[in-house]
Amino acid sequence: SRSATASTAHAASPRLLLMDEPLSALDRDRKREIQLLEGYLRRLGPCTLRLAVFRNTAEPLKTFAMPQDAAALRAHLEALPLDGATRLEALDLASEPADETLLFSDGLATLGGGEPRLPAAPLLALSSAQAADHGRLRALSEGRGGELLNLQRLSDAEAAQALTTRPLAFLRATYPEGSLSEVHPSQGQAVRGPFGLAARLIAERTKVTLHFGFGTTVRFTQVIDLDAEWTWLPIYPAVGEALGEP
Repeated sequence: SRSATASTAHAASPRLLLMDEPLSALDRDRKREIQLLEGYLRRLGPCTLRLAVFRNTAEPLKTFAMPQDAAALRAHLEALPLDGATRLEALDLASEPADETLLFSDGLATLGGGEPRLPAAPLLALSSAQAADHGRLRALSEGRGGELLNLQRLSDAEAAQALTTRPLAFLRATYPEGSLSEVHPSQGQAVRGPFGLAARLIAERTKVTLHFGFGTTVRFTQVIDLDAEWTWLPIYPAVGEALGEP
């Protein structure tokens, strides 16, 4: 099927920036991360940026008015000490207002096994480290209608494009209880290409409703009929066609 469309991110405020700055950040390309961040902010236009720096503990939030505070933001980020470990659960920001969250981290929680408490806004996780917990970063981002950007695999142009577009997201599948098992994907994920869902049919027949949208907001649904007696499956429209693409 065709690739799904992506919605261009619109300027809004505030944005939340999460910077993981433990000793292991020495293995990240922080210069490249800052350059990508600056490009994102220039494209975004005027906004309020709330910065949360964390290691084993979280620093108090700092506020930057963009674009006038761009130089101050760069100077602050470049001067941050890299020390300590990472404790993701130190982030207690669920009540922080944000239209979008950016997380720069390798995802390696070296202290504690808890999860961060973050806003429900879409989250983009960026990792430039060779050694990273991509599974954790993907779960954190795609579970909130965002995605993981692995900078080890993306060019600057590709990363900039991904930062300034919001991908269509598969949000969830709903179906009668007990009719399916082993459903994959079992949680939300970004859709930047063909999408497929696999499951084991337990009931003789059922209906599955797939929910798609941008961020965490459902834009459309697609209902699929399944029958154990079928030796073939009907052809359904590509996700892009459901959005009205030619």
